[in-house]
Amino acid sequence: RGHRAGDADGWGFAHCDVARYGAEGLDEGPGPRGAGLFDVHRRLRAAAAAAAVDDGLPGVLELRLPGSATVAFLRRLSAGGGGCLSVDWTPPEDEMRVQVDRVFDAADGSVASLEITDVLASTADQYRGVHNSDI
Repeated sequence: RGHRAGDADGWGFAHCDVARYGAEGLDEGPGPRGAGLFDVHRRLRAAAAAAAVDDGLPGVLELRLPGSATVAFLRRLSAGGGGCLSVDWTPPEDEMRVQVDRVFDAADGSVASLEITDVLASTADQYRGVHNSDI
């Protein structure tokens, strides 16, 4: 499902629920849905704050996927602007929760940095407020 964000200049992405349909109907997929990012990258945090001031719409969007994965990205990119794409995942039967942030300075395929964070999955939520404010 998508949602019209109400931007003056057209459609914008607001949220998306991801599901699979099989022969038996809705298949929730492997494992629980993602729980959000463990450590929100500063570029995502800044975009969320700026959007709240500009138009009140979310500046950062998350896809919480089956298999304990979350993907977060900017709702819009400005011409020549940079951003960040973050993926947070806890592999099945694994002790570690991993987050990868692909940071870019321009929307041209280049990478400014690739940041990898890992934490014990069993303790990640107790540190969530230290590293993360909700986006």
